[in-house]
Amino acid sequence: MKKTIIFFVSGVIIFAAGGLVGFYLAIRGIDFGFSAQPNEDRAAQEDATITREGFSITLPKGWKEVQPPAGVSLMAANSGEEIKDENLKKINFKSYYTVIYDNLQGRTLKEYVDYIKEMTTQYTPGLKFVSEEETAINDKEGYRLEAEVTQQGADFKVVILLVPGQNEDIWSLSMSTGVDDWEKKEEFFSDLAKTFKTE
Repeated sequence: MKKTIIFFVSGVIIFAAGGLVGFYLAIRGIDFGFSAQPNEDRAAQEDATITREGFSITLPKGWKEVQPPAGVSLMAANSGEEIKDENLKKINFKSYYTVIYDNLQGRTLKEYVDYIKEMTTQYTPGLKFVSEEETAINDKEGYRLEAEVTQQGADFKVVILLVPGQNEDIWSLSMSTGVDDWEKKEEFFSDLAKTFKTE
């Protein structure tokens, strides 16, 4: 059976001293063990609200929760997605979404944004941030980052929403998809983010 490879464009680095968790973008193939067939039985047949420690989010029909890498609170992929870009097809890419928890550790939101940008560009040569802005996310002051990177001949778009939680909690909601597909998925990502709730 053909397996789907998701190129992980969002993740975590755990620094042993103090347990600091930070983000990096590193393109690496991960086989999550689900079929690329559009009618995958294990994919959600209707919208499903998923609750984890500290948050909940509603995944839309066709998206499937997959085993996340260490440090990632939730990861879901569009297992039924039909990819048209030939370069993305070659690597069996599927769009995916992650939720990651972190702590500001005394930083302001702007300082945390600068930290994220420094870490991601350090670990992904060629990554370029093409847009960033302050934004309201479910009535909370947040921040939105867009980045693009080309790996293995494929052009990726990575969009990150930083959502403050209680005290110094900070949540990162990110989506990775093909650059050419982003325009038609931007509204979807925005609607998905609106379902994200913290405890």
